[in-house]
Amino acid sequence: MSLSIKQGTVRHSTGYSFKGRARILYPMKKNSSSRWLAHTIGTESYKLLNFDHPTIESLILDEMDTGFDVYYDNRWGLTTNFSNWLAENRHLVANRNIIILGAGAGIETLALAKYGKNIYLNDLSELSLKLCAEQLDINELTNYQLIPGDFTKIAVPPECDLAVACFSIYCQATASGIGKFLDRYDGEVIIVNEYLKAFREFLATTKRKHETLQEWEGGIALRFFSKS
Repeated sequence: MSLSIKQGTVRHSTGYSFKGRARILYPMKKNSSSRWLAHTIGTESYKLLNFDHPTIESLILDEMDTGFDVYYDNRWGLTTNFSNWLAENRHLVANRNIIILGAGAGIETLALAKYGKNIYLNDLSELSLKLCAEQLDINELTNYQLIPGDFTKIAVPPECDLAVACFSIYCQATASGIGKFLDRYDGEVIIVNEYLKAFREFLATTKRKHETLQEWEGGIALRFFSKS
């Protein structure tokens, strides 16, 4: 796997920073010729933004150069698994108004827009939201609104009855942020995450009742029940 690396403080799309390297991860075979890549979720075809495309890569690196360091990856394998699982379990999100925390331009936004009623895309990075909107538009998914900012501070639209966070817990700061969101949000929450140390510690301390929806190698999807 090849890496494009920028030293400094990494800020994930959730808005929480930690010291390290801001990285853009690429698969072994880079394809920079096309802005869009074909992708399948379940049995349906979609177009995904190609982060290897020079124009998109340049936008991302320019954003990092302003001091706003955001962690991008080519595509999380876990969110791909989650999106395919949603295709088989779409009843869980059907007719739901869903806020997606730290959405970036993730594959799960396509699945949730397709199977849900409306989605509300949250990210600290306005560039991420712009790219995500472009990706949704080209797939003729227009049932979305953009909510930039820190999800521990934003006003969650009152109609939202489900929150989804994919790979948002990877250090103590992000675990604390998700914990704060769970404290103030009464609705149902789905968290999809790899079994990182911070995530395991979060599960050991959270008091919010939850259940396992699905497990994959190295990761899990959990449903945290509504408080009401």
